[in-house]
Amino acid sequence: MNLAEYKNIVIVGLGKTGTSCCKFLHGLNINFIVNDSRTNPPGLAEVQTFLPQDRIILGQFEKTLLLKADLVILSQGIPLQDPVIASVQQAGINIISDVDIFAAYAKAPIIAITGSNAKSTVTSLVGHVLKQSGVDVVVGGNIGIPLLDILSQVIPAYYVVELSNFQLELTHELNAFVACILNLSPDHMDRYASYQDYVATKQRIYQNCDKAIYFLEDELTYPPKDISKVYFSGNKPNANNFGLQIKNNEIFLSYGDHAFVNVNELPLPGRHGWMNALAAAAICFQTGITLTQIASALKTFIGLEHRCQLVARHNQIDWINDSKGTNIGATLAALRGLGPTCQGKIILILGGRGKGADFTELAEPIKQYCKSLLVYGEDANKIKQALQDSSELAVVKGVTDAVIAANAKTCPGDIVLFSPACASFDMFENFEQRGYAFMADVKEIVINAK
Repeated sequence: MNLAEYKNIVIVGLGKTGTSCCKFLHGLNINFIVNDSRTNPPGLAEVQTFLPQDRIILGQFEKTLLLKADLVILSQGIPLQDPVIASVQQAGINIISDVDIFAAYAKAPIIAITGSNAKSTVTSLVGHVLKQSGVDVVVGGNIGIPLLDILSQVIPAYYVVELSNFQLELTHELNAFVACILNLSPDHMDRYASYQDYVATKQRIYQNCDKAIYFLEDELTYPPKDISKVYFSGNKPNANNFGLQIKNNEIFLSYGDHAFVNVNELPLPGRHGWMNALAAAAICFQTGITLTQIASALKTFIGLEHRCQLVARHNQIDWINDSKGTNIGATLAALRGLGPTCQGKIILILGGRGKGADFTELAEPIKQYCKSLLVYGEDANKIKQALQDSSELAVVKGVTDAVIAANAKTCPGDIVLFSPACASFDMFENFEQRGYAFMADVKEIVINAK
């Protein structure tokens, strides 16, 4: 792709992604117009410093303008189902995201990671392992720094990027060196006609990749048959793949039959933490670094905030902040990861805005691993109806009351798991604010209690 070949480019939507697109095209001296349905979108002030006002169209999506474009660059927050965008697509006008631009202008191989859950953790972990092993990398994408912004940095040996399903909807030419789907479970179903459409969107990450990394126990992550591939697994792997094996009654990460690190040496908690470590190991191994280097780096990665983060270990009880658990799949992963390693039982705090999820999917692991559920938020009654037969359950007013109630129920060896399985927007601005609220309550109510 050569952006200079297009005469009428419209960037639709500002925010982080749209603003980065504007800066990138401006840096290439390419003319464009930006159009946003909002009157004061995020990033507007920055764009106004270099783009004339007559090239900034606000207040609504301008159908006439867009139908005259020969290229539309769509920000990931805007659905293709929007009536104006749908009409542009029906007219046969080329609509892309920032991903294809990034791939066209990147001057280093791309390691691309997606999944319903854990993609930020694994993307950060891959960056950490490679940096600790002396490999120069730049990490960005959906995890924080917009894709086109990272192109302004010094060219690394590899770009390590997290991609959302929204970004992948319009991806045609990623051509990644390594592409990975970690796992798949229903999410963002308000944006897709079916679960199959969501899965197909994620699968776009494999288009023309050199090597695909997938999860053996999740067939929906499997790449096309004609692509070179490596799996990671919760079981003993075949040669040239990654998994777990037991030696002398201890569990190890293994490459084929070669055990290269004891899971007890990993800071990431639970079985799902081991899976994240295996995924990162499988990805990093493709760059040519050794298993010894990978093992050394894995032992020093403490994880990300709000993602099964150990907040406190007090009176032999672990308090874990998994506020990033915004869907059923994330909470399932947390329960199945922590449950088998828990010496006692789990007290689970969940609630918020459920996004139409089927909470009965949590019933089986809750029966197996939990002794109590504490439920709050907009969909508390829906959650109660779905799970009241799975465990002792109480509805509370909010996170603070949940921490108070959990503290009264704990015994040595227990885990208090804050993994809401819901969006945070009923009570909080985002999952980060929600996680910080939980952490503050644990400190005040549990640690500093008199």
